[in-house]
Parts: sequence; C-alpha cells; structure tokens
Amino acid sequence: MSSSHKNSGYYLLPLGYDFFHCVVFIKDCLPNLVRKELIGGIQFILIRKSLNKRCYRFNISLKNELDRETNMENKPRHVNRIAIKATPEQVWQAITDPNKTSKFWYNCSIRSNWEIGSSFELWNPEEKKLADGIILEMAPPHKLVMSWQFPAFPDTASESPSRITWEIESHSELNGVTLVSVVHDEIEKATNTAKILEMGLPIVLSGLKTLLETGSTLTSE
Repeated sequence: MSSSHKNSGYYLLPLGYDFFHCVVFIKDCLPNLVRKELIGGIQFILIRKSLNKRCYRFNISLKNELDRETNMENKPRHVNRIAIKATPEQVWQAITDPNKTSKFWYNCSIRSNWEIGSSFELWNPEEKKLADGIILEMAPPHKLVMSWQFPAFPDTASESPSRITWEIESHSELNGVTLVSVVHDEIEKATNTAKILEMGLPIVLSGLKTLLETGSTLTSE
C-alpha cells in the first residue's frame, strides 16, 4: 500500500490480504469498492478511505490496521529476497553458525549464544569486530530479528542501531525450496549503515544460496 499512488484517497487492499474482517468489509462496503487494479504485478482492490457508518460498525480495527500498514510502508527500508534450494533448517543453521557465515558473509564469523536479549558480533579473519547488536526476536528456523551497528567504521560508529529481520519460509508450491527475505529498517538515523547494507546484503544472500546449493563460495578465496 502506498499513499503516493495516484488514488491516494483510497486504501489499496491486496487480494487475499488476511485481515479477519476482510470478507465482511468487502461485502458490507460494496458501494465503496471501486475496482480491481494491477500494481507492480499484484492485484489490488481500491477502497475509499471515507468509510460509511455501516462499515465502521464492522471494520474499525481493519481501518486502523490499514492506516498502520500505510505508515510502515512510508518509512524507509530495504528488502532483499531470494529462493534457495534448501530447507528452512539448513538456512537457519547457515546464518547462525560461524563456520558457515565465514563462507558467505565477507569471510566474517557471527558469534552469539542465540538467546533473545543477548548480543551478537561479526568478526573478520583478522579478529576485528565489524558489526554487533542485540537479538530482539527469534523463532527458529523461521524468523530472526536483530539490531545492527557498524562500530568499526568512522562514518557508522556513532549512528543509532538499525534493525535486520530474517524471514525464512518453505515455498508453498516448490518442494525443497525456501524463500528467504531480509528487511533492513529503522534506518532514519543510520543512513551510512543503510548504504553499506544496501550494497552488501544482496551479496550475502547470493553467497548463502551458492553455499547451500553447491557447497562452494560465491567468490574465490
């Protein structure tokens, strides 16, 4: 959903968007159902923001959720996705095992005891700590949320922590394929960190895919 769309007076509701009042909303607010529209390859329903009273009776929570999602979309963030021929468990092990990360994360080993609230650190082969943060949320093997800082670089050392979220799910149609999404957000006060990760995370994900599918590294040692 994007308020910058030409129909800014409407909510853009993706078909299949799983709000619990969605069916009631569409049925009860049919006069406000404008049309279907294909935006960026996704089919949307355009719904007026000025809901009538009858819709309010059923859909206050839906309206609030739509507003919340719109506000989240307006905040800057970087999203990277890749499909890997591996299980979610294999992906999880690769991103949390220092012996694995050293083969795809710019030769860096990740170190943590992997408990919520604990710290993690990313060390290069010269034993220099490049990045660190806190484990904010963890649901193996499907989700990992961590704060992120680069204390090793002058342009990033004083920046506020940003956030990285790993989402790991089996593909719904392709057996043995896992979809990996990495979202970097809360970057308003970490612009230099964001620039580094915007360039670096696609390489990390490509290296992860190469390692799990071939056993090799993306680049020569």
